[in-house]
Parts: sequence; C-alpha cells; structure tokens
Amino acid sequence: TQLEIFPSNVCNLQCFMCDKNSSTAVGAEQKRLGYITDYQHIDNVDSCMDAINSLPDLTDVSFIGGEFFLTKKNLEILDLLIEKQVGVRVVTNATVILPEHVERLKKTASLDLQISLDGIEENYEFMRYPAKWATVNRNILYLKNELPTKKLDFNFVVQPLNIQYMIPTLDYANRLMIPTMLTNLISPMWLSWVILNDHEKQQIVQLLDQQQNDYKLTNKQKTQIAFK
Repeated sequence: TQLEIFPSNVCNLQCFMCDKNSSTAVGAEQKRLGYITDYQHIDNVDSCMDAINSLPDLTDVSFIGGEFFLTKKNLEILDLLIEKQVGVRVVTNATVILPEHVERLKKTASLDLQISLDGIEENYEFMRYPAKWATVNRNILYLKNELPTKKLDFNFVVQPLNIQYMIPTLDYANRLMIPTMLTNLISPMWLSWVILNDHEKQQIVQLLDQQQNDYKLTNKQKTQIAFK
C-alpha cells in the first residue's frame, strides 16, 4: 500500500554530504576534478510508473532522489498519482518550483512536501552550492502561500558542517510557522561527529547555548537540541 521510489539521481546541486549516486551534479564535478572516472545517470522513471500502475491497493508514494522536480516525466508521474488518488510525499531542495508543479500539488489526494534546509542566507549557499538563497526563499514563500491546506515542512540534517546554522534556521522556520524535523547525519562517515575533538565539541555546545538566548525557539525544539 505504501511505496518509496527513487526515480532518478538527476540533481542541480553539489551538496557537501551528497554523492554521485544521488546527484548528477556531484558526479560531474567529481569527474571534472579527477576523483572518479565516470558516474551513472540513474533513470528508474518508467519502472516507477509501472510499479504505481501495478499496485491496485496503493495509498501513498514517497519520492527521494535526486531532485524530483527535475526528474524526467515528473509532471506525468504527478498526473498519474492524482488520477489514482494516491497520497504523495516529495523531498525537494526547492530550487526549481514551477507553476505547473504547484498546480498538480494542489490536486493531490494528500501531500507531504519536505524541503531540505541546511541553513539560511549565505550559510545555505555554502552548504548547497550553487543554490541561491533568494531563489529558495522565494520558492518557500510561494509554496506556503499556494498550498495552505497541504503539509509543508523542513528537514534539517544535523552534521558538524551545519550545526552552527541549526538554531537560526529553526528561528526562520518558526517565523514562517513551518515545522522542522531535525535528524542526525548517518553518512558519509567523514562528516560524522567522530571528526571533532573534545575541545571542538565543547565549543559547539557553548555556541548552541548562546544562540538559544539570541533566537526564539519552542520548548520542544530546545529539548531536541539538548538531546542531540
């Protein structure tokens, strides 16, 4: 009844924590630098559509990638799910949101639109090169205004490179009244917490304590930060 789909690794960003299997932009950059000799352009779109058509009891489909809104036939996929009245969950970097996308998202039986966010303003651009914050911020506001009855939230994957941006990002989300899910980075290992020494960890704790005085957080968010 529930399906998670990886239709394509086509993506326009070269995020630090990503790899060639999840982003063609990362693959192209690594090849240009000589880190790899080649990378694969993954295209599962037609088999994904076949799977959707072959499951009569399907209730929900979740899309990961790659960037779904750059995936081949993404509008056709959405049309198919609308026709079948199947719920949709999309993870997106929100850099490319067209009116045609929003028109279809409005018609979905149910929608969970998760926007990956690793900071705001210049900090976001550092983490998610070559994205531009002005474009992403404009698209976030566009989605919030156009989809008032749909579920819209942020997903912040906490890691050593962005933990200092976590609280300012929560403050931004709170001002927009958009929920934020905090999860710890699982891979790659070279961005895990083991790369930090004890002094660096203590510096992070001190910074987070100070930031909680500078920004407005909910009690639940403060508890999450303390736990992580």
